[in-house]
Amino acid sequence: MNMFVKPNDVNERQWQAIIHTGGHLLIVAGPGTGKTHTLTHRIARTVESLKDHQWILAVTFTNKAAEEMQERLAGRFSSFCDRIFVGTFHYFCLRYLREHISQTDLPLDFGIAAQCDIERIAKELWRGLTSKERKEKIQAVSQWKTRDFLSHAFGGPPEAFAYNRLLRENGLLDYDDLLLETLKLLSSGGMTSSGMKPFLDTPRLDAGSLEGFIFVDEYQDINALQHALLKKLAGKNAWITAIGDPNQAVYGFRGASPRFFESFPEDFSGARIFHLSENYRSPANLLKASGQVMAKAQGGFPFQLTASILEPGRIVIHEALMERAEAEYVVHQIEKMLGGTSMFSRDSGRVKTVQKGEMSFKDIAVLYRLNAQKIPLEEALARHGIPYETSDDRPFIELAPVFELTALLKNLCGSSAPNDDLQTLMNKLPQTVAGEKIFKDSRPAWKKNVERFLRMAKRFDHVEEFLDHLFLQQPEDEFDRPAEKVHLMTLHSSKGLEFPVVFMTGCEEHILPLSLEGMVCDPAEERRLFYVGMTRAKETLFLTCAGRRRLFGLNMKNPPSSFFTDIEDELKEREQAQWFPKRKPRSSSDQMELFGTLTEPSKSE
Repeated sequence: MNMFVKPNDVNERQWQAIIHTGGHLLIVAGPGTGKTHTLTHRIARTVESLKDHQWILAVTFTNKAAEEMQERLAGRFSSFCDRIFVGTFHYFCLRYLREHISQTDLPLDFGIAAQCDIERIAKELWRGLTSKERKEKIQAVSQWKTRDFLSHAFGGPPEAFAYNRLLRENGLLDYDDLLLETLKLLSSGGMTSSGMKPFLDTPRLDAGSLEGFIFVDEYQDINALQHALLKKLAGKNAWITAIGDPNQAVYGFRGASPRFFESFPEDFSGARIFHLSENYRSPANLLKASGQVMAKAQGGFPFQLTASILEPGRIVIHEALMERAEAEYVVHQIEKMLGGTSMFSRDSGRVKTVQKGEMSFKDIAVLYRLNAQKIPLEEALARHGIPYETSDDRPFIELAPVFELTALLKNLCGSSAPNDDLQTLMNKLPQTVAGEKIFKDSRPAWKKNVERFLRMAKRFDHVEEFLDHLFLQQPEDEFDRPAEKVHLMTLHSSKGLEFPVVFMTGCEEHILPLSLEGMVCDPAEERRLFYVGMTRAKETLFLTCAGRRRLFGLNMKNPPSSFFTDIEDELKEREQAQWFPKRKPRSSSDQMELFGTLTEPSKSE
């Protein structure tokens, strides 16, 4: 394909961003505007025009996004793969440190600290503190590493030095260290071509002299440390293309800040700014409503999205009496949308596929602000026999029995012949006493994690590469869209996804926006999080709340979220609260009875 000819699948604004040359570029891309599509096209066009001494670094925030981009590019430009690096910040830094380990004071065979390693070190370091207090200490250290690291020259907090000392004694680096140690190395020694392997093979070059192109996805989510890394990598001879949406900046708790998005023109001189405003996801009324919520936000890059979908969508507000009634309402609406017959057929296993145009379980997402909110939702879904899956808030390496399998693999590797490869060792796992027990366990969640572990291993030849990949997996990488199940997840986990039907539950003051004791949240970021949830919906958006809720052992009476009032009445439907009868758990054989016992809620404008 000739990338200099405008493809049929890009609009004019996307095309102008794709073909831009000769400088830094910031693409402001609202939800549903084809951000990933545009970025991939721009990278592909850049690949076609690469010179022998140039390279490409594409940085994503999830391994899943990186893998998808790698697949797209590898299929088209296999001859350029040695000069293209696609991965997360952490993966790039890990590779760079491994290539330059001799130039650092790090352990030669350093590993990546899992959460259990961090908790064990924190417990040893702060014996007299509670679990909550130790967690706060760890968060403070992470904050210093990602935000206040520039104060290193003047000494950092004693806790940080003590914590890092124990990490090193255990031969470990945490996620923040991967970035911080890379920045230190780049600042002290310079960039080498070997640091960019395996995609560049040229003589040693000093820092800032490499000619190339850097692409950064979800730029609104970078923190101060990542920002410093990008500036160091770019130097004077690399062009940066950054794409994202400051209205979706929701990771302040990780040190991320939209201010780097706003300061991009000053940080990278001569930068052009393009706006992608045509939304291909949501109906016009849903876009208008979400825009009204964001209209109250301060600063940023305000711009109006244009809907390409003219059919009207639905925005339904439901105020339940209590959280269990809220959960029953969600379940009832799911049953109505799926239909009793088709639902029974799928749930019973009689029908394996869904007919074209038919609503299915995987088309529905139920979102919540806090993990504690999902308990009544899970109970209601299970009670009615509706299949669902939740996004775990722990990394994959922390899940049983993944950590146990990883430890077994490490032990086998330590005792094996040097020429044993990963697949050879994987074949030995079930033959060990512990491995045999793990592989025979038939618990669904356990079995699912084992199967995913085995699938991941097939993509790697060497143990070290596989282990690095495992330890860098984050909860955001766990989403399994093909699964024929309702998706139950946090609002943060939903970012970057889309569904025909979205339920946003717990839309109450003190929960969304969050303002509970001990949970200090930025009101502006909470507004952006609400916006993220709204813009996941392609057809129907349900906004629900409960008049009474028990959370963290407390009985709460919270009014509906103040964000409701930002949406014009003419855009909203209101469904009255009513009592849903308590039911015993049901099997698929009596599922049809549900439809005779529930009455449809009345509507009022």
